[in-house]
Order: sequence, then C-alpha cells, then structure tokens
Amino acid sequence: MIEAAPRPVFSSARRRNRFRQFGLITLAVALIAGDLLPAELPAQQSLTNALLVEREMLQEDVAKHAVAATARNAMGQRVTDLHRALDEVVAAPAVQGAAERLERLLSQIDVAEGDRDAAFDAERLLLERILERERRIGALERRLAELRSRDERHVVGEVTGTWSLTLMPIDQRGRCRLTQDGTLVRGTYELDGGFSGSLQGTFVNRTLVLQRIDSRLGKSMELRGALAPDAQRMRGTWLNFELAGSVGGSGHWVAERLPTAEESESEPSPER
Repeated sequence: MIEAAPRPVFSSARRRNRFRQFGLITLAVALIAGDLLPAELPAQQSLTNALLVEREMLQEDVAKHAVAATARNAMGQRVTDLHRALDEVVAAPAVQGAAERLERLLSQIDVAEGDRDAAFDAERLLLERILERERRIGALERRLAELRSRDERHVVGEVTGTWSLTLMPIDQRGRCRLTQDGTLVRGTYELDGGFSGSLQGTFVNRTLVLQRIDSRLGKSMELRGALAPDAQRMRGTWLNFELAGSVGGSGHWVAERLPTAEESESEPSPER
C-alpha cells in the first residue's frame, strides 16, 4: 500500500531565520567590499555592494530551486504511482476490499495532486525571483561598467578640461581651462568684466587649491574646492587677497565641466 506523504511545513521560525541570514549576508558583504575596494568612488562602491548581495542571494535561490525540483519530481512520481495502483484496483473489481481500496486511493490522489500543485506554485515563484535577480544583476553590471568607463577617463588629470565658473555672491561668471599633471594644476580663465589671467595650484585627495593671477590685478585670489564623485562638478570657497576680512572679500564658487569639442561634435544636432 502507498501511504500519504507528509506535507511540507514552513514555520514562522524558518522564515525569521531566512530574513536573519539575509541581514547577516548584507552586512558581511558591505564590510568586505569596504575593505577590498577603498579606492572606488561612492557610487561605484554602492553598486558593487549591491551586485555582491544580488549574486549571493541568487546562489541561495539556485540552491533552493535544486531542493524544490527534487521535491517536485518526488511528488510527481508519487502521483504517478498512485494512479498506477488505482488502475490495478479498477482492473480487478471482484477482488475483496476493492471498493475500500479504490476510495482510499482516490483520497490519497487528491492529497498528492494538491501537494504537487502547491510545489509547482512555490517553484514558479522561486523561478520568477531568480529571473528578477538575473535582470537586476545585469542592470547593475551595465551601470557599474558605465561608471567605471566614465571615471577611467578622469583617472589621469581628473580636473583637466574646460569648466564653467561662477563666483558668488558677486555673481561673476566665466570659464576656465585646466590642465592637471600629477598633483600640479595650471590653466587660464576669463570672467565677466574683461578679467582674464592664469591659474596655478594643486589637486590632492580630490581637493583643488588654485591661485588666481589676473592680467590686471596680479595675484588676487585663492580658490579652494572639492571635485564631486562624478568628476563633473566642483565647488568651494574663494578669498580675495586685497579685500580679505572686509565685505566682498570672500565667498563661494561652483564649476561645471563643459563638454569637449569631440563630445559636442558627437551629439546629434536638433531637427529643424
């Protein structure tokens, strides 16, 4: 006689343990990534951490699917065995006790088919979760590759390029062209009011310090600022040597990287 298989039990304690494991994995991955990838920019590091977590969880889900597939096959085989036993009973109706066996088998088949269908549903949810993780991993890998490709262009001479420049609160605007060689930075600028001249200074630990040497005023200003993680913006403070300590002698500034001529040419022109 084929006995009914016990139904799988998913306790609340088991669910709590699963969430606890997820929390520990997330924490461990974040700590490990922080130790191994100190040089990465914040956006890259966040994406790397998320990617590591997704891959870890995908491995767990794949392992769970292997268990679920084994259980599904076993339940399918049980349904097949019960139907075979049912066919044998139906083929010999005159045997004593056939009616009782037939009734018992029908009941067992109902239970076994319910268990099999429930296993199919659970497996389907797991497969959908695996598919979604695969999609997220692909999206994270593409985004991380884009960031790394963009940031690689600024590894040598991160501040090299042309920048729009605004000095506040005097609202004086213009642009500057900088060239970085190691930690040394030099360049030129033009500002509203016909002011122009040269810039020279240093760039260390993503901090920029520049001396402004004006063609009319001489050494007139110091600018200090920081480069944003995306290497597309800078902001900081300025100090006018002549007016230091008085009204209008200091303020803050912002700069935004302007596209190079090559990038501008590659952009499609607007339709007329």
